[in-house]
Amino acid sequence: MPPSLPSDLHSSELPECQELTATHSRQTPFRGDESKTADEAAGILESALKSSAGDVVRSEATVKVTLSAQLKKAQKVQHKLPVDELGMVGREQEQKELTSSFDHIFHVNSEELESFKKQVVLVSGKSGTGKSKLIDGLCQYASSSKHSDKTVLLARGKYDFNEYFVEPYSGIVAGFEHLFHQIKTHEGGSLSVEAIGSSLREELGQNTETLLRLLPGLEDILPSDTSAGAATPSNEVFNVEASQKQLKYSFQVLVRVLCEHCTALLLVLNDLQWADEASLDIVDHLISDVQNQNALMVVGCYRSDEVDDTHALSRKIRALRGKSESQKMEMTDIHLGAFSLESTNNVIMRLLSIGDSLKTKDLADICFKRTNGNPHFLIELLMLLKDADLLRFGRLQWEWDESEIESFTKSINTVEALLQSRMEKLLDAEKLLLQYAACLGSSFQVDVLNLVWKNHSANNFDSKSIKDLESLLRGLEKGHYIESIGVNKYGWVHDKVQEAALSLGDSQESSFQFEIGTILFKTLDEGQLDGLLFDVVDLINQGNVKRRPELAVLNLQAAEKARRVSAFSSASLYVAHGIDLLPSDKWSSHRKTTLRLYTLGVQLGLATGDVFTMEEYRDEILSQKNCSIIEKLPIQVAHINRLCASSKYSKAIELSLDLLKELGCNLIPHRSLVTLQAIASLKSTINMAKKIVLEDFCQSHPLLTDPHQKAIIQALSKLAYAGFMNSNTFVSALATTRIIQITMKYGINSDSSVAFATLGLIAKSAFGDFATAAFLANTSRLLQYRDPNNFHTADALFLSYVFSIGWSVPLQDLQQPMKLGYLAGMRAGNNDYGFWCLLKYHVLLPLHTGRPLGTILARCPECLYQFEDYHLDEQCFYTRLNWQICLSLTGRAQGPTRLHGGIFNDNMDNETIPLRIATVKKAQVELWVLYGAYKQAADLAIECGDSYDKLSNLSFMCMSETFYRGLALYAAHCDTKQRKYKKHAKRARKKLALWETKGVPGVVHYHALLNAEQAAVDKKYKDADLRYQKAIKLAASTGYLNCAALFNERHANFLQQKGPYFESRSDDVVFRLGEAMRYYKEWGAVLKVEEIRKKKLIFASKAKLRRGA
Repeated sequence: MPPSLPSDLHSSELPECQELTATHSRQTPFRGDESKTADEAAGILESALKSSAGDVVRSEATVKVTLSAQLKKAQKVQHKLPVDELGMVGREQEQKELTSSFDHIFHVNSEELESFKKQVVLVSGKSGTGKSKLIDGLCQYASSSKHSDKTVLLARGKYDFNEYFVEPYSGIVAGFEHLFHQIKTHEGGSLSVEAIGSSLREELGQNTETLLRLLPGLEDILPSDTSAGAATPSNEVFNVEASQKQLKYSFQVLVRVLCEHCTALLLVLNDLQWADEASLDIVDHLISDVQNQNALMVVGCYRSDEVDDTHALSRKIRALRGKSESQKMEMTDIHLGAFSLESTNNVIMRLLSIGDSLKTKDLADICFKRTNGNPHFLIELLMLLKDADLLRFGRLQWEWDESEIESFTKSINTVEALLQSRMEKLLDAEKLLLQYAACLGSSFQVDVLNLVWKNHSANNFDSKSIKDLESLLRGLEKGHYIESIGVNKYGWVHDKVQEAALSLGDSQESSFQFEIGTILFKTLDEGQLDGLLFDVVDLINQGNVKRRPELAVLNLQAAEKARRVSAFSSASLYVAHGIDLLPSDKWSSHRKTTLRLYTLGVQLGLATGDVFTMEEYRDEILSQKNCSIIEKLPIQVAHINRLCASSKYSKAIELSLDLLKELGCNLIPHRSLVTLQAIASLKSTINMAKKIVLEDFCQSHPLLTDPHQKAIIQALSKLAYAGFMNSNTFVSALATTRIIQITMKYGINSDSSVAFATLGLIAKSAFGDFATAAFLANTSRLLQYRDPNNFHTADALFLSYVFSIGWSVPLQDLQQPMKLGYLAGMRAGNNDYGFWCLLKYHVLLPLHTGRPLGTILARCPECLYQFEDYHLDEQCFYTRLNWQICLSLTGRAQGPTRLHGGIFNDNMDNETIPLRIATVKKAQVELWVLYGAYKQAADLAIECGDSYDKLSNLSFMCMSETFYRGLALYAAHCDTKQRKYKKHAKRARKKLALWETKGVPGVVHYHALLNAEQAAVDKKYKDADLRYQKAIKLAASTGYLNCAALFNERHANFLQQKGPYFESRSDDVVFRLGEAMRYYKEWGAVLKVEEIRKKKLIFASKAKLRRGA
């Protein structure tokens, strides 16, 4: 049994033990460090005592020496500053505000909160103020146990700084790739990869391929057959504007589907000050998507000192603020400023586990003075002080000398200088590796870095194995320079670290980056190069490159890839650089590459609005005598598109005709005979088309393959459009008929379906041939399935159904085709016609066919906001007009009989478009009829005549227009007995009769009511009575609530006349007024219900008095 230890072992003569325990007991613990340090102290003491005890008790001095040695050994143990455990010291209020915004999206149905379903938070501040740290806290909060009952999807990405080239969509791509990985690795519960993938495949359709080009990780969550239904536009029909719209819509669909399969989606994008404009447009469209009614939060971070009022981000933010309220979006701004001296001291206290602020006050003064309160600068400064042994852990507490620190930090006034000072102390191999990594962007793969590590000329180290590389990376990670962000993938702990690494050695030299780019170009396989194409080309382009054709081809590849994902600005830069890399004899030595670069440059100039560059490239191609007309075609078409975009339709017509002549198609040999030629061509083409066997032709006729005929079709398509927009009907008709002739002779093409639909419209409106119009429209409908491009599906459906098929089927049957037209148009980037279909589907068809007004009113804002987002003035005009009509009918307008209010202004004095003027007058007649202002309506009806029919090319809206015009005239005649009203009323009824005999089902109930009105005028009361009843039954059976209500009201008015036939019809009057009230109520016309209720009470009172008398 060992002898007892000296009783005075714990006496005052052991000051080191006392200091060990007493000093630390005064310190405030930091997340359990006190217990940990106490354990360390106990261990040291125990070790010292054990080593001092033996068979013979050693002297007190021996114990002291042993204990001192153990303490020194403990001091050598690395005591890292617990930066990762610092939390949100100094940013507690901002963190609370951010998490509150996140919680808000889960309470969209709460009565206590406004029903904002989208949260947009903008976090701004200078570099190093803690924006990323704040977002880290949000992401941790979103995945915390508090939200364990919710499925929160996170997409997080950031943008890189590049002085010359901005990689398109880099932040968005990184964010969604992160999200796809999350879905794939966290499947379970309410998150089903199969369900999400199937929904995406169904909703995206052919646009799946569009997104896969940009987001390869999407393939991991899609069904295995990812090629099904994919359609890649061929080069000759590539439409730069359409591709951009197509991509925006595809992203909207992607986010809608993801939101439907989770509780909330959180999209975080960092360093938006470096984002490309295409990315900002995508983010805008995701936030502004009124069809996404699910919980979505978008957080954007940016450096406030690098974004002024003219910056693209500032313009986008202002635009979002302008529509935040209307689109149910709540925007929150969080600005992170510098730390105060107090906050600086708090951070130091937390890092050093010291609870007494006075102990760290002097150190905080120095740090605050050197860093100006920048949080990141502060952390880096403290780490530098620790590395320099000026902040050291001794005697189980942190120690420092303020005077030494003051002197040491005098030359450090920027975080870059501080980081460089830290980096200079690294091994040479570590410094070189940092330079390589910095050139690869904000994140990098180990295998890619390894290619540079093994092959770059600056690396003269003996060992270049992957193990050595991984060892160096681990050291850099421990040094708080980089962090692991995935399997064999690293990112920088802060942008400033990457920037500092770029300033080391020769990494900023163009030759250094050029060599890295060429190494990757030569060593990456085809698949890897495609994934890193922008990075590789950007590195090469930053070098002082001599004219090397193979690098011009590489820039061409980058430009084409950027164009395919609608990053037109970036693509333009690659084109310009590619052209600069071509030799002086480029047109002879590298003709194919040269032609492709210049042609692409023309198309991109049109897309970006850079007219000067577009014309410069166009003139270069046109000056080449050996370029064929087929090779020049894309730039000529781009020029015509520019003229149309500038509303210079006459010039576009001339250029199209000249282009057709060059192609050998002299469409109009004699301009003076264009009218006769057009009429003859229309008749002959219609007769030729009527002879085809519909099913055989649409299913078996070959596709057009002749490149020359394809070129003619493109020119004819532009001519038809320019002629239509210029109101040159005959030129447009000639172009349309020639397209059909080429289709029938050479094969089906992308314009065939639209041409047949247009010919059907002309057959009906110009020749009154309803049967042929329906036949041609059905031909168009079937040809849509053979369209090799699908771009024109929306306009073909719209033209076919609105102008032709709608006259041969019940109008309710148009609903589904309009929905399909909308989807087809959006998927193809044909937003103009896609949104026309949406307007018909949600507003015009339901209003025309008497569907409940409340449902239509709910859809009007949704439609308008989308149209405004795409700057579609025509669709906006008609949405506002019909929205105002609904407000007037539901009693929400100030003057129910006037089309004027907060939504629409009926002042047409400055209006120059005849169809708009005619449509407003049509709507005014209808409102006056519904509210009983018959004489006003009749006078306006006479003024308008048949103008609406002619201006609208006999759209289905002409049916109701003719009816209301006729009813106004009959009612005015009954009230005033003026013959002029009767004469014009008969004309309207005759037109409806003609349409009914031609098999138009949509006018049957209209015609029946006007027949009743005519019988009433002719005093054939019994016949009129029966005809009113028939008309009411027809309207009610077809679901026309508006007509059922109005017809009952008109029947009641008829029955209130004086005379023997009407003496005993009081009960019938009361019944009809009651029915009118019932249908008006179901329709949602509140004011009409109240108006008729009063009429009913007055009539009933009078009837009662008469019976009493």
